[in-house]
Amino acid sequence: MSFFSFFNKSKGNYSNELLKVYSDLGYSKMPKLPSEDECKRILLEYKSFPASLVGKNNVNDKCGHLLRGHIILLWWLNNSRTDKNKIPSYFLYEYGIDFAHELSALESQGYIYNFSLTDKGIETIDKYAKVILEHKSTKVYSLDGNIKYLRSDKNIVFDDNSSTILDFSSSGSYLEDQRIGRAYERSGDYEKAIQAYYTAWKLAEKESINNHLPPPNIYERLAIIYRKQKDYLNEIKIMSKAVEDYPNDRFKERLKKAKDLYKKNSVIDKDRK
Repeated sequence: MSFFSFFNKSKGNYSNELLKVYSDLGYSKMPKLPSEDECKRILLEYKSFPASLVGKNNVNDKCGHLLRGHIILLWWLNNSRTDKNKIPSYFLYEYGIDFAHELSALESQGYIYNFSLTDKGIETIDKYAKVILEHKSTKVYSLDGNIKYLRSDKNIVFDDNSSTILDFSSSGSYLEDQRIGRAYERSGDYEKAIQAYYTAWKLAEKESINNHLPPPNIYERLAIIYRKQKDYLNEIKIMSKAVEDYPNDRFKERLKKAKDLYKKNSVIDKDRK
């Protein structure tokens, strides 16, 4: 009995179809699949948005006996800036792994102890630092599932043959569209950055793993742009939504500051008249 046939018996219709897509594209290992509804969405979207699929590199490329997703899990766990109360969706959707299951496996293999990396774990992320750099870089997905890594985020929004900034085109992934937005932001094209961030917002709302909410970074980047443009009303609008969805002190403080700036500038405008 083939590996695919074994799965075929226990999966639903959309899961079966998605497994067949991965099998036909030459994936050496079947990624962990999301819910039936999410499998249906991926099947409907992947031909137009190849980033909907788990990248072939992420399951075919080996890091010793580990997958690329294992390296990113170790890095995420060791990174003091990551929110350990919120497991990123990219483990499932980009790397095709079940976080809890693989965390336990890595712990049993001596990479992790008490939710911290052992010396073996540290040595592993040092050895495969390239995988972490590629995780952070902008990616271009092809229809066959392969990923091309673009190291310079800023340069991805420029025409190869000139200094012209390209029009925004969605990658189909809210993670990638955030990176594209950041590239426009660094290039000083705030209008295209706003477009990219709002597209990432809409894509993120489709992800059940995020409770259909955009990640906090999108609210923050939009607020920063609006502050630079002195568009305090839009900053207030974004931060009000951010506080509603993520009621943390940082967003509450930014909302208060935006309201103060709006009032201050309204008074100045009246005085000028």
